Amino acid sequence: MKTRFILINTSHAGNVGACARAMKTMGFDELVLVAPRWPNVLRREETIQRASGALDVLKNARIAQTLDEALDGISHLCATAMTPRDFGPPTRSPRAHFDLLLKNELSPPVSKGLEAKNTENGENNPALNVEAGIGFLFGCERFGMSNEDVYRCHVALQIPTDPKFGSLNLGAAIQVIAYEWRQALGGFAVHSATPAPTLADAAQVAGMLAHWQEALTAIGFLDPAAPKKLMPRLNQLFNRAQLSPEEIHILRGVAMAMAKAAVAKHFTALLFLLHCAAGRQTDLPMFSRLRSDIQCILERDPAARTRWEVLTCYPGLHALVLHRRAHWCWTHGLKWLGRFTSHISRWLTGIEIHPGAKIAGCVFIDHGMGVVIGETAEIGSGCTIYHGVTLGGTSLYKGAKRHPTLGKNVIVGAGAQVLGGFTVGEGAKIGSNAVVTKPVPAGATAVGNPSRIIEAATDAAT
Repeated sequence: MKTRFILINTSHAGNVGACARAMKTMGFDELVLVAPRWPNVLRREETIQRASGALDVLKNARIAQTLDEALDGISHLCATAMTPRDFGPPTRSPRAHFDLLLKNELSPPVSKGLEAKNTENGENNPALNVEAGIGFLFGCERFGMSNEDVYRCHVALQIPTDPKFGSLNLGAAIQVIAYEWRQALGGFAVHSATPAPTLADAAQVAGMLAHWQEALTAIGFLDPAAPKKLMPRLNQLFNRAQLSPEEIHILRGVAMAMAKAAVAKHFTALLFLLHCAAGRQTDLPMFSRLRSDIQCILERDPAARTRWEVLTCYPGLHALVLHRRAHWCWTHGLKWLGRFTSHISRWLTGIEIHPGAKIAGCVFIDHGMGVVIGETAEIGSGCTIYHGVTLGGTSLYKGAKRHPTLGKNVIVGAGAQVLGGFTVGEGAKIGSNAVVTKPVPAGATAVGNPSRIIEAATDAAT
């Protein structure tokens, strides 16, 4: 549908540029100026600056000396007049009038200016012949439209504004009218400034929930013995949120931070417990076991001088205390938290103990750097393990006994490798750098690579 914006006696060049810009943003390009103040208004610097890229509208615009010349080919005229009048066309809001116009529900009186032209063309009702064109008339900035010009129009459009202050800049008024008319014609599609989000799949949500379950347990918010419906409710909450993979990563990061904070809290508590145990300030079983570990270190290491020195300077003791926390988590279904605690212990002490390993009391890991103890390993009480020892496995089957079992009072020398799911008997000794892949009898000594038995506690003569 032909749409023409007509500016009558415009006095400010900047408003012409603003009009061109407003029209272009709404997809209109036909502009006519009736007797503007400046004959060269379309080429003035201020006009071009305010057009801000709508130079094609200015290039196609034309200047008419009379309103009749500007109305050529237009059958429906819309005045924009805010001043009340006791006579003239009906006053409507742009939205209401455009709705009636496009539904062909208007039967306004024929204006004097168009009556002769419509009669010659066989058009008796200009409202029914909108296809010929619609024109929006805007008066000069200072005085608005004259009564004579308003009387020629089919409607006086009034933009709904605050009754206390209804004054609109010419460029602003044109922008509103152009927008309302474009919306009435169907408008433009809204294009998203961001790509459509990709939703996380069910497996990602389930993995994140498992991570959160462990973190909430670690900070004491979730009781594994009485979880109630906390996790199902969180599941429903996250389903409603329609999380993206990036948001899943953020929530996993939050869970990891909570777990780290819990580990730090436990480690601080551990230092306090160590201090209490060194001062014999309590007789709780955990302190009794800790004092027993400290005492066995004092008995087996000539370099150990005081309990406080053992508490603060022996990584083997720290690794065992942290392992007990990790082992508790592992056996109570908190697998990730157990592994994470084990990882922190390895970082702090240089000793890697899988949280599934079973270690009795009074075990002494001397020096400790480089010691690795596998998941299914079992260590009896009174054992001594030196640095660089590996209690490893040779099987790749899950659930099988893959790592060795050390009986009571076994000594494993520095750098020894004990590999496989067999038993090293009570009181046995394994020499430094030995590679043991077969069972060792009780009281025997295994040395070399591959290992060989050089001594046994049993008396063959008997």
